[in-house]
Amino acid sequence: MIDKIKILIVEDESLLAIGIKTKLVKMGYKMVDIAINYEKAMLNIKEETPDLILLDVDLKGTFTGIDIANTKEVFNKIPIIYITSYKDSKTLEKIMLTNPKNYLSKSLRYEELEVAVSLALQDKMIKTVDMGYGFNYDFENRELFENKVVVNLTKKEKLLLENLLKRKGEYVSCHILEFEIWLHEVPAESSLRTLVVNLRKKLKYTDEPIEKHKMLLNKPYLGYMLTYRNIS
Repeated sequence: MIDKIKILIVEDESLLAIGIKTKLVKMGYKMVDIAINYEKAMLNIKEETPDLILLDVDLKGTFTGIDIANTKEVFNKIPIIYITSYKDSKTLEKIMLTNPKNYLSKSLRYEELEVAVSLALQDKMIKTVDMGYGFNYDFENRELFENKVVVNLTKKEKLLLENLLKRKGEYVSCHILEFEIWLHEVPAESSLRTLVVNLRKKLKYTDEPIEKHKMLLNKPYLGYMLTYRNIS
């Protein structure tokens, strides 16, 4: 699995970029590309769709690494680890708004890089999740199965389910779910509720007294939670 992970290094210092690539290859990541500017980075992203981007903030040219992170192709779709020497509060604030997985200093240590990359790719390394009651979700192919039969989900239903699966056993606020599912769009007031109702139906959710389990719970002010526990 690790040798199929695609990583893009966006760095205009060639020696540093090659050094990072060498370290990644030693870790077992074979599909590593380097882009030295915004244009080459966006070309790679559109053609290859990397699983992870190691991103320098200060690139030569008009656009910065933060501009790349804010594109529709990258923002909340491809995990990012910033590798930069910037430490001022204004730049850090802009970085955090792009929702990165991590932030590493350019005085980079092998151990720090290995841990940061492993954590950032944690979701990619999870192939399937056993949800119980005959349900399994295949993250790699983005498919829900009930007793080995595919359950048809819409794109947004998949996003809802994936976000809840990643935070199993925790309530996720409506604000976070709306942000993760609709990104820069503004959903209608009832959009999330409608999405939850539709997903519940496909998970055989019912309010009947004979119900044996509830897989998708909600609490006012807390949000929604996916749970696999039995309810007596």
